[in-house]
Amino acid sequence: MKSVRFSLFALVLMWCSWHTLQAQDSIYLSLSARIENDTLILNVHPVRFTDIVSCRFGIRYPYADLDYVRATGNPLLQGAAVSGNQQQIGFGWISGPPAPTTIPDFSSIAEFRFFIKNRVSPYCFDFDVAGLKPEMSSSQASGLPVSGIPLCQNFLNGTVKGIVRQDRNNDCLSDLSEPGLHSISLIFTDGNNDYYTLTKEDGSFELDLPMGVFNLKLKDRNDLRQFCQNTGQINFTTPGQIIELKETAKDLILCSELWVHLTTPKMRLCSDIEFSVDYENLGTVDAQNAYVDVQLDPQLTFIKADLAGTLTSANTYRFLLNTVPANKKGHFKIVARTNCDPQYIGRTLCSQAVIYPRNPCKIHPAYSGAELQIVPRCENDSVVFNIKNIGTGDMKAELSFTTVEDDVMPGYSGKINLLQNQSQEIRLPAFGKTKRIVFDTIPYHPYRVRPTAALEGCGLLPNGDFSKGFINNFSLGDEAPQVSDYCAEIKSSFDPNDKIASPEGMSGEHFIRSDNRLNYTIRFQNTGNDTAFSVVILDKMDPLLDLGSLQIEASSHPVDWLIQSDRTLKFIFRPISLPDSSSNFSESQGFISYSIVPNTSVKRNQIIRNYSEILFDFNPPVRTNTYIHTIGEYTFTATNDNVKSDILVKAYPNPFAETLTFMYENKNNTEYRLEIFDIKGNTVFSGFSNEGTILVKANGIITVGEYLYKITSNGNLLQNGKIMKNY
Repeated sequence: MKSVRFSLFALVLMWCSWHTLQAQDSIYLSLSARIENDTLILNVHPVRFTDIVSCRFGIRYPYADLDYVRATGNPLLQGAAVSGNQQQIGFGWISGPPAPTTIPDFSSIAEFRFFIKNRVSPYCFDFDVAGLKPEMSSSQASGLPVSGIPLCQNFLNGTVKGIVRQDRNNDCLSDLSEPGLHSISLIFTDGNNDYYTLTKEDGSFELDLPMGVFNLKLKDRNDLRQFCQNTGQINFTTPGQIIELKETAKDLILCSELWVHLTTPKMRLCSDIEFSVDYENLGTVDAQNAYVDVQLDPQLTFIKADLAGTLTSANTYRFLLNTVPANKKGHFKIVARTNCDPQYIGRTLCSQAVIYPRNPCKIHPAYSGAELQIVPRCENDSVVFNIKNIGTGDMKAELSFTTVEDDVMPGYSGKINLLQNQSQEIRLPAFGKTKRIVFDTIPYHPYRVRPTAALEGCGLLPNGDFSKGFINNFSLGDEAPQVSDYCAEIKSSFDPNDKIASPEGMSGEHFIRSDNRLNYTIRFQNTGNDTAFSVVILDKMDPLLDLGSLQIEASSHPVDWLIQSDRTLKFIFRPISLPDSSSNFSESQGFISYSIVPNTSVKRNQIIRNYSEILFDFNPPVRTNTYIHTIGEYTFTATNDNVKSDILVKAYPNPFAETLTFMYENKNNTEYRLEIFDIKGNTVFSGFSNEGTILVKANGIITVGEYLYKITSNGNLLQNGKIMKNY
């Protein structure tokens, strides 16, 4: 940070020395400042303020722009003397012998208030006072290492804060007896830009906004409430201005709707893995007799959980929650051990959590009630997908599906139509490839679920191995809030500070559907040589992401968070006491998970970029990898599963350069349709013929690479396969 010189400074003088048990550890003094209307408030925060008996340091501040008003000491510092005038201010404290005092990390030693004479940007404060640099000593040691952290901060915005409460008596008044509502989206718009925030656990919110006039819109996650909209226009005219709002919401639909999320930061070979199971009642009434079933991957061995569970079937455990109150959250952890066989490195393990009851609050009258369950299994060299309608009604129409081999689409396509409790099997040769089946959404499904399943490790490739790492390329089909699937590759080593995403996306460009919910997990680890008392993560949201769809899913430690006006998502773990990795490897790690959906206006081939910066204590930020997703729609018109294997099709030459000929038998003068797709699913050629031959010319449209083709007649798939353009 650049040093800042002032024409006139006042000195805040403090005398400090203390008894400490670890003289080699640095003692930190940091500053924070905020503006409330015409007052600037400066706080001094310590780290390792343990068994302190006295202290001393000085602070510079811009006296030309600020007038001192008053100061207040921490109540734990009995006998503290606070004095000051417009030339200098001072704060001093000495404990009575022997009465050492401990103050929690990042709390405040003292608070100084200033009247703002001149609104400038930034205001700067530091500890660089000649002859009064921070000095620490104790009865056992002197010359303890002390670091004073300077502060320069801009104050160009105003602040809107307040609370959203449940309007239990339907009078649209915010009564203190009414509970706050969490996870409510607030969107402030000035006509050109939108600014977002979410309410916290107690219903409170706070957001910095630039100068201007704003309108407010409120939204809950499942549209079960009507907001009174007590707020008119909000007008910020002066930096530091604070506007407080009190909003209320009435219950429109009385029901319970449960949500569950299963996650773990890392899947390491031969290690104990800690799963976080977070749950919540998104509804308006209590959920009775609730429970969570967790099905662990067969390669995971259950060790323990901090909530009593019962084994109900192979590797499936049931955890009773009893009553989950409306608008309340819960959490428990499960520990399982991974396989120790090195051959499992790179394999993907999948587990699932399902919370009951699974009733949706809002059901479209045209919804059939059908719900598909897909269970894959391996038989010799084939993957068999068992599809069953486990819903409350029959399917009203055929539902299209397509299959994927590793990450190449489209594959074999078809349609099914199942009655309630009816099932159908689809068998695909695997030979070591990862096979996946993906269905369209059942019409009017309340959660727009796209049923899907995948299986790796069935059969062997010619090299004796099988393909790995494709399971997470696509959405896992857990769009319903009551279902959470978690899949991860087993690894032997990790980047200690990184960002991962699910779905990962197809191919090197990480292609995803525009309506995919993206799950991001930021993993951090203290690889230093001392305990970290603060971890701050800054995550600048790509403009292609819809901040109104943000959901904070899970975290390893208690966390506070906010959305800054520049679309930066800020997570604050403070205090955290994260030990260094050399002294306690497992406890030195943490994570935060959130999910978000792309804007509805995104276009094909647009790229979403996402990275984070992680700050441990007062050190420079650690930047994670940048994760990219590319928007790409995979829309295929499915045909009847009536494959006529006796139709002989030849494609030559294959590979080809500029011209490719398809030749096939055509005894009945039938019109055949040929379609060629690139690996993104884009159609690059379409043609018809009833003469038994179709000529394809590249013409600069078909470039070097691998392509898929299919030949159909009267809606029936006759043949499909792969072709290659090599130059």
